[in-house]
Amino acid sequence: MPVLRSGFAAFLLVSCLSLPAAAQTVIRQTWTPPEGGAPRVCEFTADAGGVTMDSNGRLVMSGSFGANCPSGSTGGGGGGGGGGGVTDPAIGNGIDASEIPATTSKGATHTIAWSADADNCSYSTSSLAAAIATWPTSGNVCSDAASCAATHNVAITMPNTAGSYKFELTCRRSGSSVVATSSRTTTIAADPPPTGGCVAPAGMSRVTELFTTFNNGGGAQTVDGTQFGPAFGYNFSGGTARSFPGTQNLIQRVYIPKNYYVSLQFTVPGNLALNTRGLFRYDETIPVGGAVSFTISKNCGDLSPTPAAPMNAKCAQSNIRLGDGLPWGYAPGDGNLVCQLTPGETYFLNIVYASLTNPLTTAACTGPCDRGIQNQLVSGSAAWPAQNDGATE
Repeated sequence: MPVLRSGFAAFLLVSCLSLPAAAQTVIRQTWTPPEGGAPRVCEFTADAGGVTMDSNGRLVMSGSFGANCPSGSTGGGGGGGGGGGVTDPAIGNGIDASEIPATTSKGATHTIAWSADADNCSYSTSSLAAAIATWPTSGNVCSDAASCAATHNVAITMPNTAGSYKFELTCRRSGSSVVATSSRTTTIAADPPPTGGCVAPAGMSRVTELFTTFNNGGGAQTVDGTQFGPAFGYNFSGGTARSFPGTQNLIQRVYIPKNYYVSLQFTVPGNLALNTRGLFRYDETIPVGGAVSFTISKNCGDLSPTPAAPMNAKCAQSNIRLGDGLPWGYAPGDGNLVCQLTPGETYFLNIVYASLTNPLTTAACTGPCDRGIQNQLVSGSAAWPAQNDGATE
């Protein structure tokens, strides 16, 4: 191994310092060849012994020389007055504010144009609230100087997930420890909670105090009939009711008077695990008079059989059969197999004991109609947050 002593000017700047050994230290020296020309950068990489100071106050290291080093040194391209032309990577056309604004919106399209003087580049250090197919965060996006130097026009379509999106390009050059970076961060704000009134058909009223009894564990409760947590997040341990998705496998009989509906507001947790799924299930063992229908909507009291965007067809289930229900999930890979929900967004679970095509034909009960409804954890789902082990069927 070559031994480097403190004859270089860069070393003299620190020769008076008492330095501990630093393994794998890289020292960079900028020097001008004797024959003239542009300054070059020479790199010295210490071996496991690192950089030390001898008894005469001189810095000493053993290791290897990189390219562009002065004549007489050994290692890759070091001899012959400086040798080849390995230089640090550079991004000549990086990501700027005109391409990625500080804030954006769901479904917005932006184009990032970049090129680099480098041997390879990647997007791996990006941090995205949701995956974007055209901006992969694994592997290289160019792997040789020619392809990195070409102009890359990358069309970005923002996902429907609120949150922060950091787009970062990192480029490297063989023989150089420098990493060139260019980045921009943008944010998609969560939709504000709905502020308008309910949109149920005229002649129908919203339940504001909801009475339920429990098939599992017994007991009864009267709770705020406008919020999801008190209704479907009952805590059998006596603690605070759980917010969405509530208490897993909770089964209860929900009482709704004639020509009334239930509309429970909830916000999907921003950190809900991908592939979390559930089912609002019509839990009866024998037929019970009158229909049962569910919708999940951005609107309170939305009993339309045809869901409005951004909801899909699974978000409205009319005349549910025994044992069936409304499947929901944060599971983009399931497509239209579930009512797709987005972390950070606010929705309403609407329930009526009637057909969605004619919601005013609720069953003529002597008192409030009651049906068994289960808040079911679906097999294969990611674990729900704050599960309650005491709520089992």
